[in-house]
Amino acid sequence: MFQNRFGWYARISAYWFATSFKWFLALLLLPAKVNSIMPQGEQNRTWGMILAIGAVEATVGPALMGWLSDRMPTRWGRRKPWIVLGALMTCIACIVLGFAQSVPVLIAGYFILQVSDDVATGPYSALIPELVPSENRGRASGVLGMLNYSAQVIAAALAMGGTLLKLDHSILFGIIAALHVICMSLVLGAIPTRDSQERTSLRSLTLESLYSPLRNRTFRLVWLMRFLVAFGFYIITAFGQNFLKDVVRVYPPLPASWNADPKGGALLAAVVVIVLLSFTGIIGAVIGGRLADQLGRTRVIQTAGWIMFASILPFAFTQTFLPILGLALVFGIGYGAFTSADWALVADVLPNQEDIAKDMGIWQSSIALPQVFNGIVGAQIDGINRHSAGLGYTVAFMLAAVLFLAGSWLVGLVQTR
Repeated sequence: MFQNRFGWYARISAYWFATSFKWFLALLLLPAKVNSIMPQGEQNRTWGMILAIGAVEATVGPALMGWLSDRMPTRWGRRKPWIVLGALMTCIACIVLGFAQSVPVLIAGYFILQVSDDVATGPYSALIPELVPSENRGRASGVLGMLNYSAQVIAAALAMGGTLLKLDHSILFGIIAALHVICMSLVLGAIPTRDSQERTSLRSLTLESLYSPLRNRTFRLVWLMRFLVAFGFYIITAFGQNFLKDVVRVYPPLPASWNADPKGGALLAAVVVIVLLSFTGIIGAVIGGRLADQLGRTRVIQTAGWIMFASILPFAFTQTFLPILGLALVFGIGYGAFTSADWALVADVLPNQEDIAKDMGIWQSSIALPQVFNGIVGAQIDGINRHSAGLGYTVAFMLAAVLFLAGSWLVGLVQTR
């Protein structure tokens, strides 16, 4: 079924496009919803708590769903039923979040959204390691990264248009649901309907067996490296909008009218930052994917880590909007290159080819687990800000820079086959 063509790579990566679109639009809209419900001084803590509750489930969910899909072949294949179920559950979560008007309902909707993501992406993440030969995985990961960042550009543009037109959030979440159904259909048509029909016993599941790939030193290093980088990235994305609202406050060269509404203006300013980051992220993903096949995965990841560190460190001390735009351009190149090479690297170091989906699910937990700590980070930001306005954000962004640097160093210890 493998086809070394851009169109085929794009089709098998289509659900990642929908997933990236979903998370970036949701992570723009939901902080604004929290801000409209909670008083100043409680907003970062509440939003961090919501993220943490969803992330607790996500540390186990992808691996568990991947493990089940490895062992439950159907006449439609091992992966397809889970992708369909995850897309349908996403539609339910979007309905709840679209109409949520209280923190408990936001928590419930966000939790369903997280579970639906795990149901689909645990099994789905096995497709590149399963279908793409090793020598082509850098290119496949580059296309995946390009679609991820393209989705972010479109999601950001939609958030901006929705804010300016004052569209109800239920409409925007409805678009997320519809896109998941469309992208699910594209993926289903690009992957084999039938695969191995051998059914493995479900009785063998234990916590030790679920996390068995972490006994492999190389996989463990790749997992920890991704955890550190994801932790840094989520600090920036989770609290960046509130940083713009509380510290930056004005956004030249953007329209002055945006400053009239502090919350709406901060959302629009965050959208602009994400659009710029995503545009250069596309460039970084395409170049990084090609270089990952030519120069090696670890070299690209190390260079990308230094680029991210060098752009976020000054960001921690910046309080004016124009330099932030320039730093976003640089950061996007580094993060785009990192994500494409990172996918190729983890596909190379999977310890057990019989448990691809489960092991990829374990790797995905390195992306979800950092969000558990966002509740702590959010509470610390609010606490430090009460003593010195804005200092909490500076400390948090400095931590993110150190995490990027640590991930860059750690990947140098990885030995690939």
